[in-house]
Amino acid sequence: MNASNKYKWELIPYFNHKNVEWSSLSAKHLYGKFLNYTDEEDFVGADLAKKMLERGKNKSVKFKGYYNQACANENFLSLEDCFYDNSCEKTIKN
Repeated sequence: MNASNKYKWELIPYFNHKNVEWSSLSAKHLYGKFLNYTDEEDFVGADLAKKMLERGKNKSVKFKGYYNQACANENFLSLEDCFYDNSCEKTIKN
């Protein structure tokens, strides 16, 4: 299985913005997955979860707050720097 497919199977079923209740649950779940990925130092998963929150914020206001929190998350920003700079000694999962 392609590594990105793993994340798609984990995230896409929870991406729903059809009504306010589903949008709220979806945004909370995706942000929770984002936090799990950052705790596991999994940049790829965290980045995909953040991108899904970004897509959701264009469809429903419920996603906007979670997307803003994801953008400001210090753990994610540190992982992003390590991922693109290859300057960290931490092992980056893919």
